[in-house]
Parts: sequence; structure tokens; C-alpha cells
Amino acid sequence: MQLRDGECLRLQARERELLEENRKAREDRASALQALEDERRARAADHNMTNETLNDVLAQSALLREEREAAVRERDAAVQCRDAAVSECDAVIKD
Repeated sequence: MQLRDGECLRLQARERELLEENRKAREDRASALQALEDERRARAADHNMTNETLNDVLAQSALLREEREAAVRERDAAVQCRDAAVSECDAVIKD
């Protein structure tokens, strides 16, 4: 009977050890999962900020392109006016 009692105590102690190891493993896994989730969220936030910046730059680029095109049209109109004025002056001089 003592052998069985001793064996039973030994098995109970081993069971407690295994339960403790299992608990620690679960805690470690939960901690690792939380760290991965934190990293994923940080990367997602960084991605979102980068995407916002790129969208802002794209919008600014479009505005600058429109402003440039308007400036080119103004310049072309001014050149045409100048050329017309020069032609008028040339015509007056010839007459």
C-alpha cells in the first residue's frame, strides 16, 4: 500500500509540474501573440501614415501641375500679345 501511495504522490507531483509548465507555455504563447499583434498594429499605422503622405503628395503634385499648365497658358498668351504688338509696330513703321 505504501508503494502505491508513494507512486500516487509522485504522479500527483508530476501532474502539478506539468500543469505549471502548461500554464507557463500558455502565458508565453499569449505574450508572443500580443507582441505580434502590437507589431502588426504598429506596421498598419505606419502603412496608413505613409499612404496618407503619398496621397497628399499626389494631390499637391496635381495642383502644381495645374498651376504650371495655367502659367504656361498665360506665358503663351503674353508671347502672342507681344508678337501681335511687334507686328503692329512693324506695320506702322512700313507705312
